Parts: sequence; C-alpha cells; structure tokens
Amino acid sequence: MNSGTKWAWHLKRDVVVVLVSILVALALSRSGFFHDFFQVSVESELVGILIAGLLFTSIFTTPLSIAMFVSLAPVVDPFVMAGVGALGAVLGDLILFGLVRHSMREDVEHLTGLPRYRRFFAIFHRRMFRWVLPFVGALIIASPLPDELGIGLMGMTRMKPRTLVGISYVMNALGIAFIGLAA
Repeated sequence: MNSGTKWAWHLKRDVVVVLVSILVALALSRSGFFHDFFQVSVESELVGILIAGLLFTSIFTTPLSIAMFVSLAPVVDPFVMAGVGALGAVLGDLILFGLVRHSMREDVEHLTGLPRYRRFFAIFHRRMFRWVLPFVGALIIASPLPDELGIGLMGMTRMKPRTLVGISYVMNALGIAFIGLAA
C-alpha cells in the first residue's frame, strides 16, 4: 500500500470514528443517560466534569464530552464546570503534547527536507512564528476544533510543558464556560 492510499484509508477511518462518536453522544444525550448517571451526588458530578474535560481534548471524544457538559449545565454552575473541566482538559492536553510534540516536529522536518516545501516551511523558523504559532494553537484549543492541531502547533515551537499547562487551562476553561453558558 503506497503512502497516498494509506493516508486516504486513515482519513476515512478517522471520519467514521468521529461520526460514530457524534451518534453515540446524541443517543446517550437523548436517552437521558447522562442526566441519570450524574444525578447520584455532587461528587459524581465533579468526577463527571473532570472526565468530560479529559475527553474534551480529542476530536474523537469531543462530541461525547460536549454532550456530558450540556447535560450537566442545568445543575452545575458554568464557572465551576469550566474550572474543573479545564483541569481534566489539561491532563488530556499534556498526554497529547507528549505524544504529538516529537512526531509533529519530525514530520515537519521530513517535509522541509523535500526541495519544493523548503521555502514554504522556512517561514516557520522565523522569529515571528515563535509567538504566532502558540497563539494560533491557543485559539484552536479554546475552539471546538481538535486540540491535537493546537497542541501540534505549540509542540513545533518547542514550548515547555509548564507553559502549555497555563495556556491549556485558560483556553479550555473559556471553551467549556461558553458551552456551559450556551446550554
């Protein structure tokens, strides 16, 4: 299997997984599963928020996470949900950062070794991109877009994990608070 068909197969598989995730989230949300599951106690609500935050970081689990946040929004203060959910999201982002940081850099370095991409990727080595890429990555983390993309951009700049923790917490808290307030 050549790299083109392998890439297309991975893309199709990922799209199917995301669609299944959305369908499962909708089914669980409409069935009242989340409402019944989190009504046990305040502690279970906080644990549920933490788990929803952890799931908030990956494109494959974000629909399920959003469904969990929406089901908890009527009974939990949106700012508590944002604070606790952002802790879970930071844990998920740190896991992704460890996995994506080195592989993304290796992929970019491989591509820059190819002559026709050399000029295009040379712009990423400019001083301006040392702050632009983390900024764009932070915006992606706050948005419903997959955190993997934002984390990858931050990893390309050789950002330290402690810097990522601060940015990830604030941006995920903003995104979760928006979901809580909108629900």
